[in-house]
This record gives sequence, structure tokens and C-alpha cells, in this order.
Amino acid sequence: DWLFVFPLQWGIKGAAVASGLGQVSGLLILLIHFIRKKGVLRFKKFRLSPPLFWKIFKRGLPEMISQFGTPVTTMWMNQVLIKVLGDMAVSAFSVLSYLTSLSMGIFFGVSGGLQPLIGQSYGKKDEASLRWYFRAGLLINLAGGVGMYLLFLAFGGPICFLFNSDPQLISAATEALPQFGWAFLFISQNLIISAYLYSTKRTAQAIFAAVCRCLILNTLVILLLPLLFGGGIIWQAKTKEETVAGVFHGVQHAAPGYERLRVTGLDEKKQYRLDSRPQLLRVGDFGSLLRHVLPVKLNPNGLAVQTADSYYKMYDGQQTVTASGAAYSAGIM
Repeated sequence: DWLFVFPLQWGIKGAAVASGLGQVSGLLILLIHFIRKKGVLRFKKFRLSPPLFWKIFKRGLPEMISQFGTPVTTMWMNQVLIKVLGDMAVSAFSVLSYLTSLSMGIFFGVSGGLQPLIGQSYGKKDEASLRWYFRAGLLINLAGGVGMYLLFLAFGGPICFLFNSDPQLISAATEALPQFGWAFLFISQNLIISAYLYSTKRTAQAIFAAVCRCLILNTLVILLLPLLFGGGIIWQAKTKEETVAGVFHGVQHAAPGYERLRVTGLDEKKQYRLDSRPQLLRVGDFGSLLRHVLPVKLNPNGLAVQTADSYYKMYDGQQTVTASGAAYSAGIM
């Protein structure tokens, strides 16, 4: 941004080009993992699968709505601030938005990193790990939220100065920061809970929570609070909205029940035997965990592990169940 906007004097066009190059640079860095053929994932030919695309879209919809909530909040905040507190408040909010983006990067990073771990534990029906990852995510994000709030509280003025040098603007942003910053604590928790919901296939609840938190609650709170309690409380709008969303999240169960497979058309009095298909575990799936269980230290991306991964598979998840037709009709976990 600095290079294109100021030395090259490209203006807004330079900012747009810089943003695009930033995304391309990030993509190129990530592609190094695949170009050097690290891990087991590869780019290969594939056939289009509309059901799979719909499944992926449905799973990612809550996160998309969460990301969309930022511009919606910005739009309503700007409109209300210009009416109740004036131009200076709008400028102060722009500075606070930068600070929010910094904090959200941490919170989204933790929730995104936990998502595959939670999903894997859910698939294995490992409720102990589910609860552990869930609580760990809440604690990590809570610590991050408290840390960011205390940091902004202690060094709010100098940090705001990084984004704007106007003394009046810095004073306005610093004054609003203690009220506005409380939202970081609740945002951090809500993102973990939302990630937990869609990682455990409770997509409908995750979508409902995301729509309420990012589209409905933020709009209602931002518009109604100044009317009921005066313009000064607008800086607490984000905190109130995230608190209400957190209450909804809090009534959800930490570990949901698993899906039941029901078999119909059976004689309820007869006994039936059910053999599940065996699942194969690849050696490479264990990754760096191999270092902790083997007497020698092996590189998870090295030749020995890759060779073993290619020729050796372990059976897992095979089950045999004998039960009555009535039990199968009721459903098996």
C-alpha cells in the first residue's frame, strides 16, 4: 500500500493493486507445500460432484456469514454514528475497526485451526477429545481477548496513532476504546462455539446462530440502543450483540448426540448380524506423532514413512453387531 499509494502515487488504484498482490503472494507461499510435495495431498484430476459441492457450501456457510457480518456492522455503525455523534465519531470508529481486524485475525486463526481437530474427534466419536479441544479453544481465545483488551487499554493512544495522527481523532478513539473493546472477549468465545457447531455437523444451528449474530442482532442493537439510552452507548453495541449471541450459544450441548442408522423392514423378533466395512488407517496419517511412539526419530515427510504409507495399511473401525430386528429399527449409533 505504501509503495503504490505514496512513492508511485497511484492513489486508490495502487491500494487495490496492493491488496490483490497481497492475496496472490499468500497463495504462492501456500503452494510451496504442494510444489515440494510435502505431505500426502496432491493436485489431481477429478470429476465434478454437485452433491459434494453442496455439502462443502453448506458446511462453510456459517463462516461466510460471520465474515459478511463485518461490513454489515460497519454500514449500520457509520449511519448511526454520523447522526448521533458526528463526523469525528465515524473517523474514530474507522480506527477501532482496524484494531478489531487485528484481534479477529487471532480469533479466526484459533477457531480455524481447531476445526479439523474437532471434526476428526467427532468422526471418531471421541467425546473426551471433543470436550478438550472445545475447552482449549475457549481458553486460548479468552486469553487472547483479555490480552488484546488490556493491550489496547494500556497503549490505546500510541496504537491509534499508528493509523491516524490527528490529535482530536486519537483522543476520540482512545476514549471510546474501553467501551468498544469489551466486545473482543465475547467475539472470541462466539467464534469457537460457532466453529464447534459446524464441525460437529450441526450446520443448521451454526447458520441460525451466525445469521442472528451477524445480520439480525447487530442491526437491531445498533439501531435501538441510541434510541433507548442515548448516543454515547453506541460504543457498547458490539458488546451487547455478542453477549446475546453468546447466551444462545451457551444453551447448546457441548457434545451432541450422534446420528442413528435405522434399518426398516426387519422381523422384530428375529436376530440379525451386522458387519461393518473395515476402515483403513494410513501410516502417514499419524504424521509427527510417530516421533513420540517409535524408538527412533523419523521424519514424517521422509522416505521411510512415505514408503511405509504406500505399502502398509492398518484395519480399524470394523464392528460386528448381533441384535434383534426391533433394535435395528430403533437405530444403531
